[in-house]
Amino acid sequence: MTRNNEFNATETALQMICNNGMDGVADAICLLLNEAIKIERAQVLGAAPYERNEERRGHANGFKPKTVATSVGEMRLIFLRYVATEWSF
Repeated sequence: MTRNNEFNATETALQMICNNGMDGVADAICLLLNEAIKIERAQVLGAAPYERNEERRGHANGFKPKTVATSVGEMRLIFLRYVATEWSF
């Protein structure tokens, strides 16, 4: 059984920019990057979070938050940990 996640990162990011103007750009970019990282993890592992299947190539082992300084402000990104994957980064 897969978890149904109806979160729409694009709409949320646009709402952040609309509500906060240029002050919301860093938060919006951070949100989109974190979601892209989660999507890439699912593709590398061959399964969505909490999904079990025969094609799964490993499992996630948590994440580590990191703060990155950029020209639009500081961004708090997540760096995901993978275990027993067949694909190298």
